[in-house]
Amino acid sequence: MPEFTYSRTITNYKKSPVMRKIIFLSFVSFLLLLPFAAPVQATDGLVVKPSIHSVGKTLDRLTAILKKKGIAVFARINHRAGAK
Repeated sequence: MPEFTYSRTITNYKKSPVMRKIIFLSFVSFLLLLPFAAPVQATDGLVVKPSIHSVGKTLDRLTAILKKKGIAVFARINHRAGAK
């Protein structure tokens, strides 16, 4: 019975064109699917939800909800005006 060695396994997969294709396709698949996994991650605890209202109206509604809960909104920054 042949003895199993780690170095022998490494050299065998490097020489095999089938294994090289499998590894390459796995890597490409991982890279292609990576952007779709990013929105699922909530590393900062940030929750993103789309709004059917305009930005101004959404902020007005959010400010009203926060005010009812006793949370103060200190400033509203207009990034559009700052970009001009």
